[in-house]
Amino acid sequence: MMIRGAFLAGGAAALLSFNANAEQTASAAVFDLFPSGRIMGSAVQIPNTADTACSNDVLYSEALSIHAFPPTNGSLIEANGAAAGFRHADEEAEERSAPRYDDLWDRVRAGFALPEGKGHLVAKHMAWYLKHPAHLERTIERGRRYLYFIVGQLESRGMPTEIALLPIVESAYNPHAYSRMRAAGMWQFIPGTGRRYGLEQNVWYDGRRDVLAATKAALDYLQFLHDMFDDWELALAAYNWGEGAVQRAIAYNRVWHRSIAYGNLRMPNETRNYLPRLLAIKNLILKAKSFGLELPPIANRPYFTVVKSPGNIEVLRAAQLANMAVDEFRSLNPGYNRAVMLHGAVHQIVLPVENVDQFRANLASNSDPLVTWKLYRWKRGDNLQGVAARFGISVGRLREVNGFALKRRVSAGSIWLVPSVAKDNPNEPDPSDNTGRADVSKRVTLEAERG
Repeated sequence: MMIRGAFLAGGAAALLSFNANAEQTASAAVFDLFPSGRIMGSAVQIPNTADTACSNDVLYSEALSIHAFPPTNGSLIEANGAAAGFRHADEEAEERSAPRYDDLWDRVRAGFALPEGKGHLVAKHMAWYLKHPAHLERTIERGRRYLYFIVGQLESRGMPTEIALLPIVESAYNPHAYSRMRAAGMWQFIPGTGRRYGLEQNVWYDGRRDVLAATKAALDYLQFLHDMFDDWELALAAYNWGEGAVQRAIAYNRVWHRSIAYGNLRMPNETRNYLPRLLAIKNLILKAKSFGLELPPIANRPYFTVVKSPGNIEVLRAAQLANMAVDEFRSLNPGYNRAVMLHGAVHQIVLPVENVDQFRANLASNSDPLVTWKLYRWKRGDNLQGVAARFGISVGRLREVNGFALKRRVSAGSIWLVPSVAKDNPNEPDPSDNTGRADVSKRVTLEAERG
């Protein structure tokens, strides 16, 4: 895909042509946005900010936010007459005679409600994104799966649709994103606050990565913050920095009879740039053609739906039954930490709408086992060497597939995956994806081999 960016530098028009597949560099500019929408600026040197905060080039900033989320009250319904899953708020929104859009981007723009983004910080971040079009392209391509769902949730709550772009700042729409502060998922929860506010985490499933559950929790928190501050800019500052920190900054300014607006509060540099980053993205989406950006259209219809889990099933097997690539399946079901999705952990699977019928048909005619990995419950007296030898697997491989750190002790009762074939098989799917970062907070009850 070709992304093109244009800006005025030094009073003269300059066109930047970016090819996402080529390694090109371009001059950057700082802009001042005025109510008229005109842009003026002078060429400057933008710091070389690398996308290295999370794996897979998922973040623009080096520091990720830490949030404390209030309890969520997500209700469950029977989807498609059988599957238990969250009801999509976007479906509810469509039931109200809202305007219809063919391109989801038009629907997003129609819901923008935050003040106009302007100023040197907004301009700096706009210039960064225009200078790094490959990053923006990857992010938009990743987020197109989730955007319809998020926009529907926002509309049903009457929230600004700029918030649908917030995961670009947080994680570049990567539900597997993980920060050095142990924040995980598209909306970036740390383990303790995630557990406290309803996102289950265990060795098999991490709700912080679950797109449906984490989105609902994040929007609950943002609504809570808006009710507290009666201002979306301060709510966003608190989402990044914490409501207590924002309250203290407001109290300090009031003592000194200063404005309590976002731009006048004393705050760390990350928070100072947090809202400007979001507004920079908003500006680029709002007037994409003015900046020479060619946004790929996104169909204004659901990308995915939920189906009832058939029981314990391997990620690879589920993807095969749905006729999907494993990576695509994981992108819609990122909450599962292991190669086996346990029915006891979560009762639903997320699939593209177009793959649901094929999944059900293949499942109905399937005669092969849905699980080929064995579940082994650790007993007193067990050790890694003995268990590895029993199942014909190396100690290293046993640790790898179970995401087990070298110096940790194994507790009796722990559930481990072991191969069904008593040998190391390099062709077996790697079940260790996302494993090292799962926070085990509760025991999963299931029938397992007891040796």
